[in-house]
Parts: sequence; C-alpha cells; structure tokens
Amino acid sequence: MKKFFLAICLTFAAAMVGWSQETAELTQYGEGLKRLFPDYAKLVKTEARGYAVQNAEGAELGRLLVEYAREGEKARGFNGPIELAVAFKDGKAVGVLIGANDETPRFLLRVTENALPDAWNGATLEELASREVKPVTGATYSSKAIIADVRRLALDHLKYRGAEPPPAPAAPAEECGDGGCESHAPKAMGGCDHGGKQAMGGCEHGGKKAMDGCEHGGKQAMGGCEHGGKQAMGGCEHGGKQAMGGCEHGGKQAETAEAAAPEAPAPQEIPAE
Repeated sequence: MKKFFLAICLTFAAAMVGWSQETAELTQYGEGLKRLFPDYAKLVKTEARGYAVQNAEGAELGRLLVEYAREGEKARGFNGPIELAVAFKDGKAVGVLIGANDETPRFLLRVTENALPDAWNGATLEELASREVKPVTGATYSSKAIIADVRRLALDHLKYRGAEPPPAPAAPAEECGDGGCESHAPKAMGGCDHGGKQAMGGCEHGGKKAMDGCEHGGKQAMGGCEHGGKQAMGGCEHGGKQAMGGCEHGGKQAETAEAAAPEAPAPQEIPAE
C-alpha cells in the first residue's frame, strides 16, 4: 500500500514539474499574444505542442504553435539558441513570437525593427516550411537562427501532426581517446579486444593486446611485434618481427644488447593493407 501511495505521489510530482515548465514556457509569449490578440486571456492545450488562444469567455481567437525541437537541436544565434513560437489566425500565420534567449538586445531590436517576425504573415503551416526569408543585415546570426527555427517548427508540426515525438535516440557508445579504443570495442588492460583498433599505439586488425605486446595475429601500431609475433619480455618470439629495435626474422632477443643472434634469411615482403 505504501509503495502504491509513493508511486501516486511521484507521478503527481512529475506532472506538476512538467506543468510548471510548460507554464513558464508559455508565459514568455504573453505580451506578444496580447499584442496580436487584444482580448487574449488564456491558452488551452489542444495538441502536443499546440494551444488555442482564447478570451475570458472561452471563445477561440487563434492558435499558438510552440517548438518540438529539443535542447541541442535548435539553431544558434550569436550567443546561443532563441526560443520562439508562431501565432495563427484562421489557419494563417500572424506573427512569430520571440522567447528566451541570450542575444545582445540591440541585435534583436534590429530584428524586430526590420519586421522579421512578420515575414511569414499570411502563410499556412505548409508555406511556413518553405517560404524564403532573408536574414537581417547587422543581426545576421540572430536572424538566421530565427529563420531556421521557424522552418524547423513548421516541418516538425507537419511531421508529428499534433502527436508527441518519439523519444530521443540513445547516445552511441563512447569512444576511447588517446591510447584507447575506436569503433566501440571494449578496452582491456590498455589495449583493445574483439576487433577494436587502438587509436595511438597498441593492436590493429583483430589483435588482442596482452601485457605489452600483441597476440593472435595482431599487429602493433607503434613498436612491438608485427605479423603474428608474440612479444615476450621486451622482445619477439615465434617468427615475429619487432618494428623498432629488438629481434627480426624469428630471432629471440637476448637478455643483453651484446648477445649475438644468428643470421636469418631475408624476410618475406607483405603488401600494405
């Protein structure tokens, strides 16, 4: 019973947080809505990202569409993203409303003085997605971000048709940096397993790094053993050729640099992969 009660409380709390965020998002457009619809009194949600603009008696004055774009998906102005919404009346745009942003006020003033928010007036949602609008000189970054986001808003509403969008795709597996693994192979003891390629030093082409060398046909990228050799205590065994210093042509490295090694036949040339 306690668990059931706790689940209800958590659900209610999540709903309240969502409602608070939604209310805050819409409040920023209140002044613009009042300018476009003098009798505006409230917004009533009609779809996932759409609202009916109503007067105090509940009569519909128009519609407001807000963005589907998630954080990180929006175009950036000079100082970051610019939130916006589009107001409609009788199915046609009557103004773009500018919301929260970090743009320099004088640049946004140029945007409004040049009537960029009215550039889409009279357009249907379909026309909103394709109308060509020129950026404002002297406020290029800000105006380009607004133009791109208006188009994105229209395309998203045409795509989702009032429904909630699917969840964001999961982020790909993190790739290791210097000395790590690429191609999402797991990192094992400073090397790569299962076909991974180590970015700087280590094993390539399916090799498994063991201690400080390569086993099972691996080729070490910088120093160590090539062509099937197994590194043993700083040297090479079993036919390995050490890339930089050490033993070549099947020799085993002696404990000291002075130890003589027998002359070996010329190595077989292997074409580059």
